[in-house]
Amino acid sequence: AVMGVKRYAATTPNSDAARSAYQRGRRARTATEARRHYEESARLDPTRPEPWNALGLNAIHRGEPGAAEAHWLRALAEDPDYYPARHNLARYRTRP
Repeated sequence: AVMGVKRYAATTPNSDAARSAYQRGRRARTATEARRHYEESARLDPTRPEPWNALGLNAIHRGEPGAAEAHWLRALAEDPDYYPARHNLARYRTRP
């Protein structure tokens, strides 16, 4: 793992499709489009923390901090060592 980010092997029949959907979300031009792809990624392989973390950031952008926290907690439930979600959750919880 690099900086607490694990690299995941294809662990479900949909892992490749989930990774592709996640990458489409990263390239999306709008938050709405990104959310759709991240949700697809999470649906295809709910064991990966990346789409849950991205959905958390997307929820913050939409002004939904409760949803963001829930997404980050889900990412950490899938991988307790996933640094991006841990970092985002800590920042959220220590905001002024």
